[in-house]
Amino acid sequence: MPPSRRREETSLKLSRVAAEDSLEQQLFFGLRRIAQGVEVDSRRLAKQHNVTGPQLIALCAVVHLGPTTATDVSQRVYLSPSTVVGIFDRLEAKGLMKRERDRQDRRIVFVTPTDAGRELVAQAPHPLFASLRELLKGLNKADQKAVGVAVDRLAQIIGEPTVE
Repeated sequence: MPPSRRREETSLKLSRVAAEDSLEQQLFFGLRRIAQGVEVDSRRLAKQHNVTGPQLIALCAVVHLGPTTATDVSQRVYLSPSTVVGIFDRLEAKGLMKRERDRQDRRIVFVTPTDAGRELVAQAPHPLFASLRELLKGLNKADQKAVGVAVDRLAQIIGEPTVE
């Protein structure tokens, strides 16, 4: 059976199961599928570009923010500062970013991307962005906005936890 046919059959089965589930179950299993997709994408990034999804997301934030701190990046990417520091350790070891202490306040450490880090951000696909772009292309502007509002609201309800 061709892969496209298998996907269609799987999608139909999931639709039937979802119709029988409560809203809570639908949301839970939908979030589970999203989490699994993020994990698969992270493994693909690690294999192709030698960085994980969280590492690329943090590096993208560093490129976007310019000289910045672990605290600023942690707030932007919804990870704890200690997790971001560990990610920075790995990115620095790979030569993708560098750290420099502030000259006036030596307690403050700024991070900046290296040329290799900027190049990686420019060429590596952002985690799941291509898939999301394709999905959203099929929706009109009102539906696109509704999806964005719904996802944002769901994140607020769940509490936007940081990973420790």
